[in-house]
Amino acid sequence: MSQHTSAKFQRNTEQNNYLGAIIDQDGREIPISDAMIENSLQALQDTSAEFICRLAQRAAN
Repeated sequence: MSQHTSAKFQRNTEQNNYLGAIIDQDGREIPISDAMIENSLQALQDTSAEFICRLAQRAAN
């Protein structure tokens, strides 16, 4: 991550309560908020552990 990108990310996280970001395939920062994480966890709440493990395995490869 360049210094410019890092500074921009830091400003965005401080102003918008972002917890982090992912970088998409085009190099753009996609901020991750607390609400996004909470929504994802709620969506996965009733999902089987085996399914989650397979998703993680697939993402790692």
